[in-house]
Amino acid sequence: MERAAARACYRKLFRSTTAVFQRDKAMLEAARQRIRQEFIQNRNLPPEELQVKVDWGNQIAEFLSKNLVQAEKQVDGSYKLNIRPSTDLSSDFPPSIAVCTRNKK
Repeated sequence: MERAAARACYRKLFRSTTAVFQRDKAMLEAARQRIRQEFIQNRNLPPEELQVKVDWGNQIAEFLSKNLVQAEKQVDGSYKLNIRPSTDLSSDFPPSIAVCTRNKK
């Protein structure tokens, strides 16, 4: 059962990174490489330790999905936030976002 949970966590992390970094191929590849590396490194853990790692991985996937937003630089120097439906727009996030541009002299 622990191995099935680990596989599900692996897939969840890959889906989360795909959604978050879909427009940033370098970051997507780096995140996936790190996920693979961690899972290979922890492949032979005892069930108790494996469950702790799986829980941690699931929390990371949820954090990425809900809290990480990438910004894309626009031609005019401003930034556009790529907010997804899964992004948590809690009270910490202002309802109207004024994107600041660098003062040009």
